[in-house]
This record gives sequence, C-alpha cells and structure tokens, in this order.
Amino acid sequence: MSTPVAWCFGYGSLVESYHDKAKYVEASIPYRRVWNAWNTKARATFLGLEQTPDGKKTDITGVIYPIYSQEEIDALDLREQGYSRKSIPHEDVKVVNEGLNDKMKAMKLNPNMLLFTYVPQSAGNKPTAWFPILQSYIDLCANGFLRFRKDGQVRDCNDPVRRFLDTTYGWSEYMLNDRVLARRPWVFQSSQFVIDDYLDDEDDKHDIPAALYPSDYTVKYFDEIKKGMALVGTDRVKYVSNSTNI
Repeated sequence: MSTPVAWCFGYGSLVESYHDKAKYVEASIPYRRVWNAWNTKARATFLGLEQTPDGKKTDITGVIYPIYSQEEIDALDLREQGYSRKSIPHEDVKVVNEGLNDKMKAMKLNPNMLLFTYVPQSAGNKPTAWFPILQSYIDLCANGFLRFRKDGQVRDCNDPVRRFLDTTYGWSEYMLNDRVLARRPWVFQSSQFVIDDYLDDEDDKHDIPAALYPSDYTVKYFDEIKKGMALVGTDRVKYVSNSTNI
C-alpha cells in the first residue's frame, strides 16, 4: 500500500467525489463554511470558507483524502484556481469515521504528513439572481455526507447531513432548482426524497428557502436577470467569463 505524503480536507462537493477513498472528519479551524464562491463557468455560487471575524475556531465536517506526491499537490493547486492552499494543524482535526472500506480504514494519518485545505481568494461574494445556489450542487454535497450516516442514526447534531446543513452559512433566497427533471427528480435521483426531507426540517438551524423551478425563478427575478443580460449580452467571452460585474 502506498504511503501518502499529505491529506486534503474537503468540505463541500469533494465529500461526494472522494467518499470511497477518504476519512470523515471534523476540523476546528478559524473559518466557517459559507455560500461565498462565485463560479463563472457554472454562473452559480458554490461553497467556500470564510475567516471568522474574531479568529475563533469553528467545527467544520468534511473528509480528508490522501495525496501521494508533490506533483499531485501541484496539480491540485492548478485545479483549484481562485483558491489558496492553507495548512491545518493535526491537532485541529478529529477523525469521526476512518473510512467506508478496509483499505481506507487501514491507512493512517501520521503527524509528519501535510494536512491542508483550499480557501477562496476572493471570498465574500454572496449569491445573487445572476449567481444562485444550485439545488444540484446541494444534492451533490448532501449525498456525500449521507454516505457517512449510520443506519438508524438519530437525526440530531451528530447526523452528518444535519450537521453539514446546520454548519453552512449564507443561505439565500436565490436558490435555483436545476435538477434533471426538476418536477420529477426521483426518476434520476434516488436520494432526492431523503435530501428534501432534511431541507424541510422545521427544527434545523437555518430557515433554508425553497429552490425555485427555472420558470418560477425567472419570473421572480426577471428584472435582475434582465439587467444582467443587458450588461453581458450574448458574446461568448463576456457571457461565460465576464459576468462577475453584475
């Protein structure tokens, strides 16, 4: 078995992407998970980390997955353009679940291994009509945390999905339901009912708004979207890349 040289902490979509080759952890860092990262390609707001005003550490759940070479770290730095790599002290990470398979359970996190995460370089971009929170992205993240939920586990503060939603900040009215077959998502997504049930919880920490169907979203935010279209137009470069001034 290869020995890692480092571990990367993922707190959003990477939980699903690396669930089968990662450990589920809780990191205590001077940041909080927030909807604050604009993605111009998707024209949406993704999850990022935001430094706490007083420097106080908060507990953020996610996964750590192994990195086996400096070349792999360099490739990650390139992939995570718009984000900066930040080291995390080992004492600030608690392993909650050693892994979902024997190979990962047997792999150990040694003190000499680098431990890091990525933080947006231009944090603070709140969701807007032009950069909404996408239901498909929520589903992707929630499904990753759902994989680490034990059968029969009580839905309390220790439940991975509940904890993910409660420790995520910056929820916004600008939420777009972009699911495939948004009105019949169960055709393509078996976990849709479970995720929606979590989002509908009345005792959750945040009052999470509904993600509107595309037609409803367009009607409600027509003026804001129209303003964006007037500024950007249909030129491909401006439409895809230069839409951050809306």
